[in-house]
Amino acid sequence: MKESAVEREQESKACFVAGQRFLEKQEFEQAAFNFQQSSDALPTMSAYLNLGNSHLATSNLSQAEDAWKRGLGIAKAKGNREFEAAFLASFGFVENAKGNLQEALKAHQDALEFYREIGDPVNEANALGNIGSVYRKRGHMEEAIKSQEAAVKLDREIRNQEGEAAALLGLGNCYLFSMQLAGETSDEKLKKGRDSIKESLRLFRILGDRLGEAQALLALASINNLAGSPKVESEDLLKKALSLFQEVKSVKGEACALGNLGAMLADQQRFEEALKLLRAGFELERRIGDPQDQARSLIGIAYCLGQSKKPAEALQALNQIESLKLEESEFEGLRGVIEEVRASLDAESNGKRV
Repeated sequence: MKESAVEREQESKACFVAGQRFLEKQEFEQAAFNFQQSSDALPTMSAYLNLGNSHLATSNLSQAEDAWKRGLGIAKAKGNREFEAAFLASFGFVENAKGNLQEALKAHQDALEFYREIGDPVNEANALGNIGSVYRKRGHMEEAIKSQEAAVKLDREIRNQEGEAAALLGLGNCYLFSMQLAGETSDEKLKKGRDSIKESLRLFRILGDRLGEAQALLALASINNLAGSPKVESEDLLKKALSLFQEVKSVKGEACALGNLGAMLADQQRFEEALKLLRAGFELERRIGDPQDQARSLIGIAYCLGQSKKPAEALQALNQIESLKLEESEFEGLRGVIEEVRASLDAESNGKRV
């Protein structure tokens, strides 16, 4: 017997409510299942937006993009500009994850302009943070820090703890990445970065945000490592982050944690253990499709192979980087490390010590 319109609406609402509960608990796969059921029963903008968000959290980019495209179609048909802006901003996350940074930046800048126009400070702050993240990935650190600081300031003004936690983490990551990019540390950047990350970790724990907590632990381990803290402490933080990422089924987070753990073990000359973790992380990065992160994994793999007296395999890993579609700014940030690893391989093949 065919369902009536009222029955379909009731089913859609029930599934949507169930999806929201799973989303709040960060059980993203179950959330996605229920939002899909909701949109199947009765397609709505809110169901498609949350369906895409759930898929994004588990790095299912094509499914996230498909959900948002469907929702955007409804928003345009209804003339709902707020939802239209939300869907367009969401595409920025997909473009960022794919490494299409110019497209990602434009999506978030367009969203920022719209949210300022309609007076939506929560989403304005979110857009500022998203812009900062793209700038950081492009290596434009001054713009990245400026955007993240503006996001923190606005979130504090409107008392949005969730946004503040995310913006503080973004700010801490900017200081961390700027030191990694420069290949040197400064006491000022270490303090600012660590303070921001620690405060974000405190807020994420208050909010019960396990994904945010895992991301903050990951960043804290990295900045502590740069500061020269005991390796065992950083390794413990990374293992806690990895466990949380696996709990919430964040493929992106798991790949990052595996890569960072692998790099730390490589620093300790535990190359066999490091290779296992780096290769596992690389396979996850390939699934996601971000060329910059794949390149970083390949550099680590090449280094470990070179130190394990396998120069041919190491060179093969480095050569794979050339097949990735990196923007010039992204490649420039990795060039020094690639050349350093390649030089060590050349010296090894010539029987020299470096």
